[in-house]
Amino acid sequence: MRKIYFGARSLLLADATDALPPGLSAETVSPDSSAAIQERIDRFDRTGAEQLVLRLEKGGWAELLPLVFTVIRTGGGLVEAPGGAVLLIYRRGSWDLPKGWVERGETLEDCALREVLEETGLDGLRLQRPLPVTYHTYRDRSEKLILKENFWFLMQVKCTAPLRSQTEEEIERAEWVQRGNLAAYLQQAHPSIRDVFDYYRGT
Repeated sequence: MRKIYFGARSLLLADATDALPPGLSAETVSPDSSAAIQERIDRFDRTGAEQLVLRLEKGGWAELLPLVFTVIRTGGGLVEAPGGAVLLIYRRGSWDLPKGWVERGETLEDCALREVLEETGLDGLRLQRPLPVTYHTYRDRSEKLILKENFWFLMQVKCTAPLRSQTEEEIERAEWVQRGNLAAYLQQAHPSIRDVFDYYRGT
C-alpha cells in the first residue's frame, strides 16, 4: 500500500490484494478509469479532507500512477556515522534528508550517493541497504499535480566529517545529530521524513 502525502494529509492507494488495517475503509475504483481516479484525487486535494483510501478492484498501482500524476523520481540518503550520529539538512523551514532528481541513465543508488555529496559535501559514503520509498505531492505553476517518488538508502561513513551546505539548493545548514536528540528535530520535519526515521529506528 502506498501512502502519498498532501502536506500533512494522506492518500492511501491499495492494490487489489492489499489487506487494509482494521477500521480503515476504502473506495473501490477501476484501473480502466484513470481520468475518474484523477478527478477523485483532485477533489480530495482541493476539499482539504484528512484522508482518502482508494483500492483498485484488480491489479496494482505501479502502471497507473503515471497516468494519474506527473511522477518525478528522486534518490536520497540517510547517513549514519560511528557513535550514533545521523545527517540532517535544514531546507525551506524543515529538517530534511538530502535527495534530488534522478538524471538520465543514472541508477537510483548512484543518484542517492551523488545528491548526498552535492548537498552536504560528504564523501566516502558506503551504501548499506534500501529504506522505504516515500511519496508526496505538490502543484506546479500550471496547477498540475506532481508526485515525488522518493527512493531512500541507508549509508554509512567512517567519521562525522565537516559538512558543507549547498546553498543554491536552499540548504541553510547541515548537521550531525545524535539519535537520542532526533525527536526535537523531527518535530520540524515533513511527515514522509518522519516515516523514514520511524522505519530506521525500528530496525
